[in-house]
Parts: sequence; structure tokens; C-alpha cells
Amino acid sequence: MEGKGFILPDRERVPSVFAASCLFFAAVLGQPVTSLLVSFLMRLAAKAGARAGAGYFQMLGTVFYYLLFIALPYAGYALRHPGIGENVRFKPLGGGQALLCAFAAILAVMCLSALTYLWIILLEALGGCIPDSPSLTASTPGELIGLVLLSAVLPAVCEETLFRGALLSAWEEKGSAKAMLIVSVLFMLLHGSVTGIPSELAAGLILCFLAISTGSVFAGIVFHTVYNSAILIINYASAGSAEAEASQSYFNAIGGSAGLLGLFMRLLLFSLLLFFVLRALYRKSAKDGFGVSEASRREKSAYEYVVIICGVLAALLLYAEDILTLIGVIR
Repeated sequence: MEGKGFILPDRERVPSVFAASCLFFAAVLGQPVTSLLVSFLMRLAAKAGARAGAGYFQMLGTVFYYLLFIALPYAGYALRHPGIGENVRFKPLGGGQALLCAFAAILAVMCLSALTYLWIILLEALGGCIPDSPSLTASTPGELIGLVLLSAVLPAVCEETLFRGALLSAWEEKGSAKAMLIVSVLFMLLHGSVTGIPSELAAGLILCFLAISTGSVFAGIVFHTVYNSAILIINYASAGSAEAEASQSYFNAIGGSAGLLGLFMRLLLFSLLLFFVLRALYRKSAKDGFGVSEASRREKSAYEYVVIICGVLAALLLYAEDILTLIGVIR
């Protein structure tokens, strides 16, 4: 089926919804498995008297998770289905497009961080106990480089291959617009963070837009890498001030009502700038139109429904700790 700006690939050479959902399910299940493994290794190291810190084991867990539960299943599927790369948008990305994607990522960090703060302040105002959002923070330039490689580059490559490659292509039989929404919700669910819900959903939509408008999954990889790297650099530069603000409420930490207004203005300003950058990228890439229309409906098998439902339910369980913390059951 042909749309204005993108030819819907041969459905026989694109991952089925069932196959893509299995890949998503594996990524979801990998999170608790990795957490258990990291906890086990930390206990073994403590008993052996090793001096390795928690950060070391978290980085080891990151490598284990992305390679074993995302990269390996996808590679296995690709080996059994040769020639699939082009049909899941593994196509070259122009230099100008890459620069626009990187610039869009910087703007997205500014507007989505404001959105996250506003969301947290709303949860706090409703009486919620905001769960901690542990993040790896480098203490030296060398550690920062290592974190960029393991927490920016590796997740970007693996997550974009899964979501904007396999899942987006599989769900595009429903049309690009519906596929964008479905894949963005799944992307949000995988992260399992209540405080990150609005920003992760928005980031997922932006990444889907980039993949569809450029026709290349590498657009998302560039955006995702720069976005994650910028956050790591900001955390590294502001580590001291973050510790000072930890004892305050989020509303007081931003400076009260004046700070709240500043957040709204920042969100508005950078969202507007991001819109213009994305529009410029769209005009540079998809000159004839955007995405594809819905294909003829295909009845899903019981197996597809089972794996889709199981994947979503398993992902929702990732929110359990955050939700229990939010309502005060866990402190």
C-alpha cells in the first residue's frame, strides 16, 4: 500500500504484530530479571569483600539488559528473516537531517524537563509522595564518558531498533498516526516511571515522527543519544545543587509561584522552538506527505491478543512500586 510520503513495505517482510509484541514482552520481562541479577551480584560482592560500588553493578546490569533482552532477540529474529532491515527503516540519514535531530533533542530536553517538573508538582499538590527516581550520576569526566556510552548510546540503539524499527513497522498496518500513538504508549510503559509518564509519552511521539518523516530509524538514534547524553551532562554539572534541593518540596525547590510561572514559560518557549525544528526536518525529508493510511483490516489471532495483553500487563506491573510510593503505602 502506498502513502504520499512513504511506501508501506511488503507486510511479509515486516515483523508481524505478534513477533513485535514478543520482542516487547521480552524487553519488559528483562527488567525484573536484570534487577534480581544485579541484587544477587551485589550481595555476592559484599560477602566477598569487594569494593565495587552500586554504580558499577548498575552499569553492568544496563549492558546485560540491553544486549540480552533487546538486542539478542531482535538479532535472532532478523537472522531468521533476512532482508528485513530496509523494511524497518534501516536506511541512511543525511548529515543535515542528523544535525536537525540533534538540535531537536536539545530543545526536547529543555521542554520535557519542564513538563516533568510540572507533572511532579501536580502529583505533589494532590498529596502524593513522589517516588525517588534514581539516576546514574558521574563524579569524574571519565565516568561521564562511560555513562554516555552505556546509558545514552546503548539504550538509544537498542530501544530505537525495537520501537521505531520493529514495533512501529508492525503496527503501521493501522496507519502511521495510530501506530505512533500505540508505539509511544508502549515506549512509555517500558520505562515504568510514574513521574516520567508525560515526558516519555511525548518523547515517544517525537521519535516516531522522526522515524516516519525521515524514513530512517537512525533519526531516532541520533535524537535519543543526544537527549540522554544532555541529561547525563546536566546531572553531572548540577550534582551539588541537586543534593541541596533534595530536602525541599518540588514547589519550593523551583522558587514557588514565580518558579512555576517560569516553568510554564520555558515549556511554551521550547515547545514552540521544537515545533519549528520538527517542521523544518519534515519539509527537508518527507516532501510529499506523511506516513501511510490504514491498510485493510486483518483479523488478529488469539496468540497475538494473548502476547499483546501479557506484554501490557507485565509493563503495568513495573509501575507497582512507584504507585505504592505515591499513595503512601511504601515510604
